Amino acid sequence: MLPPFNAIAVQPTKDEQVYNRLRRAIVEGQVIPGQELAVANVAVQLGVSRIPVMRACQRLIGEGFLETNARRAMVVVPLTEERVTEEFSLLNDLECMAVREAVRHATPATLKRWQRLNQALLKAMDGTNRPRIEANVAFHAALWDSLLSPYVRNLVALVWDHLEPARAASSQTGPWDHTASVREHQAIIDAVAQCDPAAAEAAVRRHRQQTVDRALTFLRARTP
Repeated sequence: MLPPFNAIAVQPTKDEQVYNRLRRAIVEGQVIPGQELAVANVAVQLGVSRIPVMRACQRLIGEGFLETNARRAMVVVPLTEERVTEEFSLLNDLECMAVREAVRHATPATLKRWQRLNQALLKAMDGTNRPRIEANVAFHAALWDSLLSPYVRNLVALVWDHLEPARAASSQTGPWDHTASVREHQAIIDAVAQCDPAAAEAAVRRHRQQTVDRALTFLRARTP
Protein backbone atom coordinates (compact mmCIF):
# COMPACT_ATOMS: atom_id res chain seq x y z
CA MET A 1 0.00 0.00 0.00
CA LEU A 2 1.25 3.48 -0.86
CA PRO A 3 1.84 6.01 1.92
CA PRO A 4 -0.49 9.03 2.01
CA PHE A 5 0.63 11.90 -0.24
CA ASN A 6 -0.28 15.56 -0.08
CA ALA A 7 -2.03 17.07 -3.08
CA ILE A 8 0.31 18.59 -5.68
CA ALA A 9 0.15 22.37 -5.94
CA VAL A 10 -0.88 23.59 -9.38
CA GLN A 11 1.45 26.61 -9.31
CA PRO A 12 5.12 26.62 -8.24
CA THR A 13 5.60 27.72 -4.67
CA LYS A 14 7.12 31.11 -3.91
CA ASP A 15 10.32 29.37 -2.79
CA GLU A 16 10.52 27.53 -6.11
CA GLN A 17 9.92 30.67 -8.14
CA VAL A 18 12.64 32.59 -6.29
CA TYR A 19 15.06 29.68 -6.67
CA ASN A 20 14.37 29.42 -10.41
CA ARG A 21 14.83 33.17 -10.92
CA LEU A 22 18.14 33.25 -9.06
CA ARG A 23 19.48 30.10 -10.69
CA ARG A 24 18.61 31.36 -14.15
CA ALA A 25 20.24 34.72 -13.41
CA ILE A 26 23.49 32.95 -12.47
CA VAL A 27 23.51 30.52 -15.38
CA GLU A 28 22.66 33.22 -17.93
CA GLY A 29 25.26 35.63 -16.56
CA GLN A 30 22.91 38.31 -15.27
CA VAL A 31 24.93 38.04 -12.07
CA ILE A 32 28.55 37.20 -12.74
CA PRO A 33 31.04 34.90 -10.99
CA GLY A 34 32.42 36.56 -7.88
CA GLN A 35 29.50 39.00 -7.55
CA GLU A 36 27.77 39.39 -4.19
CA LEU A 37 24.04 38.81 -3.87
CA ALA A 38 22.51 41.07 -1.23
CA VAL A 39 19.58 39.07 0.12
CA ALA A 40 17.65 42.17 1.18
CA ASN A 41 18.00 43.77 -2.26
CA VAL A 42 17.01 40.58 -4.04
CA ALA A 43 13.94 40.28 -1.82
CA VAL A 44 12.87 43.85 -2.63
CA GLN A 45 13.36 43.37 -6.37
CA LEU A 46 11.38 40.13 -6.39
CA GLY A 47 8.70 41.49 -4.11
CA VAL A 48 9.10 38.80 -1.46
CA SER A 49 10.36 38.55 2.10
CA ARG A 50 13.94 37.54 2.86
CA ILE A 51 12.90 34.03 3.90
CA PRO A 52 12.30 32.53 0.40
CA VAL A 53 15.44 34.27 -0.85
CA MET A 54 17.52 32.74 1.93
CA ARG A 55 16.02 29.32 1.26
CA ALA A 56 16.81 29.65 -2.43
CA CYS A 57 20.37 30.76 -1.64
CA GLN A 58 20.92 27.79 0.66
CA ARG A 59 19.71 25.48 -2.09
CA LEU A 60 22.06 27.14 -4.59
CA ILE A 61 24.95 26.78 -2.15
CA GLY A 62 24.19 23.06 -2.01
CA GLU A 63 24.27 22.90 -5.81
CA GLY A 64 27.58 24.77 -5.99
CA PHE A 65 26.33 27.99 -7.60
CA LEU A 66 26.76 30.18 -4.50
CA GLU A 67 29.12 30.33 -1.55
CA THR A 68 29.55 32.60 1.46
CA ASN A 69 32.52 34.90 1.87
CA ALA A 70 34.34 36.00 5.03
CA ARG A 71 31.56 38.48 5.80
CA ARG A 72 28.94 35.72 5.41
CA ALA A 73 27.59 37.42 2.28
CA MET A 74 26.23 35.31 -0.58
CA VAL A 75 28.62 35.26 -3.54
CA VAL A 76 28.34 33.66 -6.97
CA VAL A 77 31.11 31.05 -7.06
CA PRO A 78 34.14 32.64 -8.79
CA LEU A 79 35.39 31.39 -12.14
CA THR A 80 38.91 30.02 -11.66
CA GLU A 81 41.28 27.92 -13.76
CA GLU A 82 41.02 25.09 -11.25
CA ARG A 83 37.22 25.12 -11.30
CA VAL A 84 37.01 25.28 -15.10
CA THR A 85 39.52 22.46 -15.55
CA GLU A 86 37.86 20.22 -12.96
CA GLU A 87 34.28 20.75 -14.14
CA PHE A 88 35.07 20.40 -17.85
CA SER A 89 36.93 17.18 -17.04
CA LEU A 90 33.86 15.90 -15.19
CA LEU A 91 31.58 16.90 -18.07
CA ASN A 92 33.86 15.05 -20.49
CA ASP A 93 33.74 11.91 -18.36
CA LEU A 94 29.94 12.03 -18.06
CA GLU A 95 29.40 12.59 -21.78
CA CYS A 96 31.86 9.81 -22.58
CA MET A 97 29.75 7.58 -20.34
CA ALA A 98 26.71 8.68 -22.34
CA VAL A 99 28.23 7.84 -25.73
CA ARG A 100 29.38 4.45 -24.45
CA GLU A 101 25.79 3.71 -23.48
CA ALA A 102 24.64 5.07 -26.83
CA VAL A 103 26.95 2.69 -28.68
CA ARG A 104 25.34 -0.17 -26.77
CA HIS A 105 21.72 0.94 -26.97
CA ALA A 106 21.16 3.65 -29.60
CA THR A 107 18.56 2.85 -32.23
CA PRO A 108 18.30 4.22 -35.77
CA ALA A 109 15.59 6.53 -34.44
CA THR A 110 18.02 7.88 -31.83
CA LEU A 111 20.64 8.64 -34.47
CA LYS A 112 18.06 10.30 -36.71
CA ARG A 113 17.00 12.50 -33.80
CA TRP A 114 20.60 13.52 -33.14
CA GLN A 115 21.01 14.27 -36.84
CA ARG A 116 17.91 16.49 -36.84
CA LEU A 117 19.11 18.37 -33.79
CA ASN A 118 22.53 18.92 -35.32
CA GLN A 119 20.94 20.26 -38.50
CA ALA A 120 18.83 22.59 -36.36
CA LEU A 121 22.05 23.87 -34.81
CA LEU A 122 23.50 24.50 -38.25
CA LYS A 123 20.43 26.50 -39.26
CA ALA A 124 20.68 28.53 -36.04
CA MET A 125 24.20 29.69 -36.91
CA ASP A 126 22.88 32.59 -38.99
CA GLY A 127 20.72 34.00 -36.19
CA THR A 128 21.31 35.53 -32.78
CA ASN A 129 23.21 33.81 -29.98
CA ARG A 130 20.17 32.58 -28.06
CA PRO A 131 18.77 30.16 -30.71
CA ARG A 132 22.29 28.82 -31.33
CA ILE A 133 22.86 28.23 -27.61
CA GLU A 134 19.47 26.55 -27.22
CA ALA A 135 20.08 24.31 -30.25
CA ASN A 136 23.47 23.30 -28.89
CA VAL A 137 22.00 22.44 -25.48
CA ALA A 138 19.24 20.43 -27.18
CA PHE A 139 21.82 18.28 -28.97
CA HIS A 140 23.79 17.59 -25.82
CA ALA A 141 20.63 16.93 -23.80
CA ALA A 142 19.67 14.28 -26.37
CA LEU A 143 23.09 12.74 -25.89
CA TRP A 144 22.59 12.65 -22.11
CA ASP A 145 19.32 10.77 -22.64
CA SER A 146 21.48 7.71 -23.36
CA LEU A 147 22.45 7.57 -19.69
CA LEU A 148 20.58 4.84 -17.86
CA SER A 149 20.54 6.51 -14.45
CA PRO A 150 18.22 9.51 -13.96
CA TYR A 151 20.58 10.65 -11.19
CA VAL A 152 23.57 10.73 -13.54
CA ARG A 153 21.42 12.37 -16.23
CA ASN A 154 20.54 15.15 -13.80
CA LEU A 155 24.16 15.43 -12.68
CA VAL A 156 25.48 16.07 -16.17
CA ALA A 157 22.82 18.77 -16.72
CA LEU A 158 23.89 20.40 -13.44
CA VAL A 159 27.57 20.39 -14.45
CA TRP A 160 26.61 21.84 -17.85
CA ASP A 161 24.83 24.75 -16.16
CA HIS A 162 27.79 25.32 -13.86
CA LEU A 163 30.00 25.81 -16.90
CA GLU A 164 27.77 28.31 -18.72
CA PRO A 165 29.80 31.30 -17.39
CA ALA A 166 32.98 29.62 -18.67
CA ARG A 167 31.43 29.25 -22.12
CA ALA A 168 30.49 32.92 -22.07
CA ALA A 169 34.06 33.79 -21.09
CA SER A 170 35.46 31.67 -23.92
CA SER A 171 33.47 33.73 -26.45
CA GLN A 172 35.41 36.84 -25.40
CA THR A 173 38.75 35.59 -26.73
CA GLY A 174 38.18 36.53 -30.35
CA PRO A 175 36.37 35.16 -33.44
CA TRP A 176 35.07 31.62 -33.12
CA ASP A 177 34.00 29.29 -35.92
CA HIS A 178 30.82 27.98 -34.34
CA THR A 179 30.17 25.73 -37.34
CA ALA A 180 33.02 23.58 -35.97
CA SER A 181 30.56 22.42 -33.30
CA VAL A 182 28.29 21.02 -36.00
CA ARG A 183 31.16 19.08 -37.54
CA GLU A 184 32.29 17.81 -34.15
CA HIS A 185 28.74 16.72 -33.28
CA GLN A 186 28.64 14.85 -36.58
CA ALA A 187 31.84 13.02 -35.65
CA ILE A 188 30.14 11.86 -32.43
CA ILE A 189 27.07 10.71 -34.34
CA ASP A 190 29.19 8.85 -36.91
CA ALA A 191 31.24 7.07 -34.24
CA VAL A 192 28.11 5.91 -32.40
CA ALA A 193 26.55 4.79 -35.69
CA GLN A 194 29.68 2.73 -36.37
CA CYS A 195 29.47 1.19 -32.86
CA ASP A 196 32.96 2.48 -32.04
CA PRO A 197 33.07 3.58 -28.38
CA ALA A 198 36.74 4.62 -28.49
CA ALA A 199 36.14 6.90 -31.47
CA ALA A 200 32.98 8.28 -29.87
CA GLU A 201 34.82 9.16 -26.64
CA ALA A 202 37.67 10.75 -28.60
CA ALA A 203 35.16 12.82 -30.57
CA VAL A 204 33.54 14.04 -27.33
CA ARG A 205 36.89 15.12 -25.90
CA ARG A 206 37.98 16.88 -29.12
CA HIS A 207 34.67 18.70 -29.22
CA ARG A 208 35.13 20.12 -25.74
CA GLN A 209 38.80 21.05 -25.97
CA GLN A 210 38.35 24.28 -27.94
CA THR A 211 35.99 25.69 -25.30
CA VAL A 212 38.32 24.66 -22.47
CA ASP A 213 41.34 26.25 -24.15
CA ARG A 214 39.53 29.49 -24.85
CA ALA A 215 38.07 29.74 -21.34
CA LEU A 216 41.50 29.19 -19.79
CA THR A 217 43.04 31.76 -22.15
CA PHE A 218 40.47 34.31 -20.95
CA LEU A 219 41.10 33.54 -17.28
CA ARG A 220 44.88 33.70 -17.63
CA ALA A 221 44.70 36.98 -19.52
CA ARG A 222 42.82 38.68 -16.69
CA THR A 223 45.32 37.53 -14.03
CA PRO A 224 47.73 40.36 -13.09
